[in-house]
Amino acid sequence: MNAESNQTVGFPCAPVRKSSRRSRALITAIVVAGLAVGGLWSLKESSHGTDSATVADATGREVREALSGFLAAATAEERVAFITGEASALPILQSYYAVRETEKFTAAAFRSVEWSFNPTGEKLAALTLGRDRGMSSVVACFRREKDGKWRMDWDVWQQTVSGEFRDFMAHPQEGEYTLRVRLANMGEKEGAISLEVSDPFDPQPSLQFSITREDLRAILLRDLPQGHTRTATVQLVWLNEGSTGTLQSHFRRHICWGYAGLDGKPAAELPHPRAGHYRKLPARPAEEPLAAKTWADDSIKAALSATAHSSLVGDVQNPPVAEGVASKN
Repeated sequence: MNAESNQTVGFPCAPVRKSSRRSRALITAIVVAGLAVGGLWSLKESSHGTDSATVADATGREVREALSGFLAAATAEERVAFITGEASALPILQSYYAVRETEKFTAAAFRSVEWSFNPTGEKLAALTLGRDRGMSSVVACFRREKDGKWRMDWDVWQQTVSGEFRDFMAHPQEGEYTLRVRLANMGEKEGAISLEVSDPFDPQPSLQFSITREDLRAILLRDLPQGHTRTATVQLVWLNEGSTGTLQSHFRRHICWGYAGLDGKPAAELPHPRAGHYRKLPARPAEEPLAAKTWADDSIKAALSATAHSSLVGDVQNPPVAEGVASKN
């Protein structure tokens, strides 16, 4: 068969065009490049997750080592090196351990907490130790300081080790108490906000206050809607009702939202109705509201005034006691 018959008989194959060949090569290259990029992205994400886990593990080890060092220290002078603000904390620790033995806990018994600070960050961490016999959990909160070391917040440690919130409720004693608490707005009626105050580390015991003071109401109405809860640092006070000789607890001051010295933030100024303007929170009364009440004992007021001036660093006013008497739950 000659060349001409080969071109006209049977089912000749279509000639392969160079453009089709190039298209297939291009598609293949795109697919291979896509797979390569996807593999690199997966590797990057996997590496990022590994890095995050490594950072978390390293932080956990460093925090536990700091707690172990604190617990191993035998004296207040040795322990203060593991406390935030160690220079000012030394006399506090010396006074505390002068009448108490150092705690016999072990760092290995502590576990990670199920809550987080607000806002979350790499500079704060916490560990907790559950206790039986109706005792509140022990909580150790840490902050990474400028020198890179983790140091413990003394106030949270003391409050949880000593069960100070339960003690405040079970053993009333005249005076002022600064506590880390959880606040819950239970609703407002006739100009008074029903405020529940509980221990954030042991939520069983709680107190309720009827808040009518204007500056406190303004903070609560804006920052704590009805039905919501929020951690805060506050000052509560027990006062002797002179006419009956009984002690009554009062909500004295809102210090900040969160835990002072850790994630605490003071209440911000209230927004003004006109956009872009702000107005200050209603001022606290210049004088103690209880001073006008006939049942307030003068000696107690004088003692509270002296205590307030010595304990409220940086606050030149003597903050008043809020109206309303607490009831136990």
